[in-house]
Amino acid sequence: MEKIAFEWDSKKLYSKLIARKLGISSENVVVKEHIYHPYVTVYTSCGEYRVVFITDLEDKGTYIESFVKVS
Repeated sequence: MEKIAFEWDSKKLYSKLIARKLGISSENVVVKEHIYHPYVTVYTSCGEYRVVFITDLEDKGTYIESFVKVS
């Protein structure tokens, strides 16, 4: 489980985590958050993904719980 320090800008935080997982630059990641869904949609040069993130305030970290390629 790979965690990254909490950051207030969630899109920036999610971009860093996805980029690290895929081995690409975070500049190549676009995050679209959904108000009524527990996942975010992530567009990358490697395809489109639906990702669920968990933030653990005790450990002060955020990590990927679910990572599914859509296209």
